[in-house]
Amino acid sequence: LVSSYNGLTQATHLLLQKLGHTVTVEFATNEALILDALTAFRPDLVICSFLKEFVPVAVFEQCKVFIVHPGVIGDRGPSSLDWALLQGKKEWGTVVVEACEKFDEGPVWAFRGYEVPQGITKSRLYNEFHSKAALEAVQEAVVNFRAARRGAFEPAIVDFDSPQVPGRKMPLMKQADCTIDWAMDTTADIVRKVASRDGQPGVLDVFEGKTVYLYGAHPDGFLTGAPKTILATRHGAVCLGTVDGAVWITHMRASKLRQDSGGPAGSAPKFCKLPAVRVLSEQLGLSLECVGESHAGLALAPRETWQDIVYVKRGEVGFVLFQIYNGACSVEISQRLTACLRHAKAQMDTEVIVVAGGGVLTNH
Repeated sequence: LVSSYNGLTQATHLLLQKLGHTVTVEFATNEALILDALTAFRPDLVICSFLKEFVPVAVFEQCKVFIVHPGVIGDRGPSSLDWALLQGKKEWGTVVVEACEKFDEGPVWAFRGYEVPQGITKSRLYNEFHSKAALEAVQEAVVNFRAARRGAFEPAIVDFDSPQVPGRKMPLMKQADCTIDWAMDTTADIVRKVASRDGQPGVLDVFEGKTVYLYGAHPDGFLTGAPKTILATRHGAVCLGTVDGAVWITHMRASKLRQDSGGPAGSAPKFCKLPAVRVLSEQLGLSLECVGESHAGLALAPRETWQDIVYVKRGEVGFVLFQIYNGACSVEISQRLTACLRHAKAQMDTEVIVVAGGGVLTNH
């Protein structure tokens, strides 16, 4: 029972089939359709790998329902990964809880923990760490469900008031919770805030009275300038000054809300994420003519900065490393990646070339 057939839903579907279970996928559109599906399929167990809606009471009164929640034991709320990143959690996890009258407060049937890499975005945390933990936890939960039927397993009842329980109930994260204070926030603060809202909805900010959502923040150890001043551009990204250095913002999305855009809601353009330079210049009308292009080259920089494509050589092995935002590989990026591959091939003492992408490899 899911909200959409996303990557995790597909992976869970395939896993359960591989384990020999008969599986059907139903969407949580309304209670009547869900109950009709229960009557028609008569499942032993309902698993919700990606569900935004509350499971109707009539559903879990008829059948055991497991909720896959992207948080540690005791964590509750719709913005678990957002809060984990914003609060700088070093360890997090995925828990399978039984559906009950309150969101995420049912007995625990399985849990998988993981370490949170420094600087990771919410999208990567979900796709690379939560998804892997979810599949392992679902498999364990199914085993425990079978054991419980034989009287060989009891799910854990969580004492939410216990100091030993790591998770807490957190509200839906709002823009006010992660607004950037350019006069106070350090580079690390800004990177953490943007990372916590990566994917959707982004961190809302204002440039010359026009609102825009920010994505893809990376610290820079070379440039400095007044906070929020545009210091440089690089392959469509912009570098902004901070109180203790500078930060690169690779992508932006112009707001389509009337209270943000300043225009009538009916005619507000529905903009998508684009390279930050395009959004600022083409959509917001800011002049960037006086801003210089900062070239990083192919070699790995000696200090922190944003490089989406680098070449590293170790002995007779050359590494072409790239990390494209959400795998969206444009023609321009493809051309630069091709140039890097040609550079690697031209090295006479290189016997092997390794091509590796971080996060999402590419959607091109």
